[in-house]
Amino acid sequence: MGRSLSRRRQSGFSAIEALAALALVAVALIPLISLQSQVARSHARHRDLRIEATAIENAIALVREVNPMSAPRGALAIGENSTLTWRSVPIAPAVRTTRAGSGEGEFIVQLFRLDVETRDRNGRPTSAFSFEKLGWRALTPDDGRAMDSNRR
Repeated sequence: MGRSLSRRRQSGFSAIEALAALALVAVALIPLISLQSQVARSHARHRDLRIEATAIENAIALVREVNPMSAPRGALAIGENSTLTWRSVPIAPAVRTTRAGSGEGEFIVQLFRLDVETRDRNGRPTSAFSFEKLGWRALTPDDGRAMDSNRR
């Protein structure tokens, strides 16, 4: 009878051995869980940056058509959820264009810095950036007289 009892003990795992194995597996899984949460955070950050980059590209495409000399500030609706606003600041003096071989041209040009911002439907800023853009307008008779008097 003593022999059969000792054989039963040797043939399976005890509860303590099973708990120790379970604890060992749990300790080994902790770094994997930490890695998974880092990957999830990284993926969410990448998604947010991709959305922001797309919004900036779309805003640049919309503002590309703006002439800052004739529209120094303004706003455009971007779908139902966003608004794009811009404000231009001159960063160089206005000059008259020239024509190759024939003297002065028929336009006034000036370099501007455009400050662009997009806002969500609640008015919260979602992105902001600046870039330089050339503004222009057709020369008027008053411009010609003013520039002629500046040369004298």
